[in-house]
Amino acid sequence: MGVTGVYQDVEAPARLTMSWQWIGEPAVSHVAIELTDVADDQTEVVVTHSANQSTTESDDHLHGWRDCLGRLVESFGTGGS
Repeated sequence: MGVTGVYQDVEAPARLTMSWQWIGEPAVSHVAIELTDVADDQTEVVVTHSANQSTTESDDHLHGWRDCLGRLVESFGTGGS
């Protein structure tokens, strides 16, 4: 699985937006990642993946982001424990 895209907005350290396109596919969607400090050692991460071509594509992206972010928590913990 390969993805390409263009960073559209970089507001360090709080926000990143970019286009998202699977290599070989014509459809382009958009991703916004927002980071918010919630405690000394915790950051809330909100990923919004929009402009999907179908409900199936939206569901697939939701599953993928949950899996990816879940592995980060498994690797690094929640910071609160």
